[in-house]
Amino acid sequence: MKLEIDINERELQFLKQYAELYDSERKIDITSTPIVVVEERDYIVSDEDYNAGDYVYVVDDEMTFYSSEELRGFLKEITDEAIDKADMEGYVMEQYLIRKFPVSYFWKPVAYFLTRKEAKDYCRYQKHNLSNRTRIYSRGIGYGNQGDLECLMVLLRKIGTKLVEEQQ
Repeated sequence: MKLEIDINERELQFLKQYAELYDSERKIDITSTPIVVVEERDYIVSDEDYNAGDYVYVVDDEMTFYSSEELRGFLKEITDEAIDKADMEGYVMEQYLIRKFPVSYFWKPVAYFLTRKEAKDYCRYQKHNLSNRTRIYSRGIGYGNQGDLECLMVLLRKIGTKLVEEQQ
């Protein structure tokens, strides 16, 4: 079947770029059907010591979370003495009603792309909105997934390849 459609310059460049970068980028992310994701490191504070990567502290139910370094600084201000880690974990926590909560870290998706190049460009032009703990990560669309997304990716690559060939 032959199909003729009108596309604008941006769409033309996208299709050609997708076809041109496809093979080289697969050497990096090692999956044939990647969704490239910009992710930021985030955390969750919980009551349970489940997979804790770190801890935060709350003083007297004020619900401000302190890291261990911030808590030591806070305690130094109110006691005028340096507090070592052993003291902080012991009597100081009881004396100042300090509670300890586990923190688990995870990667939160921020934006999705079909190419690593576009993900890198996004990180550059959105730098002011992203944290300094950002990564570009490729996820496969699913093992053996032969659904519509895989079909769309193949179709885009075919169109882009044809456009590149015609311009050479």
